[in-house]
Amino acid sequence: MHRFLIIVTAAVVFASAVVAGEPPHQFSQPPPPEGTEAISFEHKTIVCKNLDAVKAIVVAGKESAGAFDDQFAVFAEKKACLPDYVYVNGVTVGESVDLGVNVIGGIRRHDYAVHVGNINEEFYVLYEQGEIPDVQAEGDGTPI
Repeated sequence: MHRFLIIVTAAVVFASAVVAGEPPHQFSQPPPPEGTEAISFEHKTIVCKNLDAVKAIVVAGKESAGAFDDQFAVFAEKKACLPDYVYVNGVTVGESVDLGVNVIGGIRRHDYAVHVGNINEEFYVLYEQGEIPDVQAEGDGTPI
């Protein structure tokens, strides 16, 4: 608990605010494979203490972009997530949980909750893979 609070404090001091008009925080490729070491993510991302928080944020986003932002703010206020998008550097990648292809804020993306950690802490990041092409689900032809 104390380690996360220290990280939260450091993030508040050092993380820059998200600026309106800034490009989406999306990656062009799926998450790195489990076991990848000393990786630094190229885009800012949401960081949470547990998988359930990341899942809840994505589920809320299926309702609307506002619901996504509201759920993120609730978890940030409860100290379950850092209060802003931040860069994640020097971590080892664990399991990636596929949260599906979603349209949030009018942007089609493939969401993952990626378990990462370093010598001090373990946490989950919301990994948003953007620019997902329209594809048909096998069988019924329904877009996914």
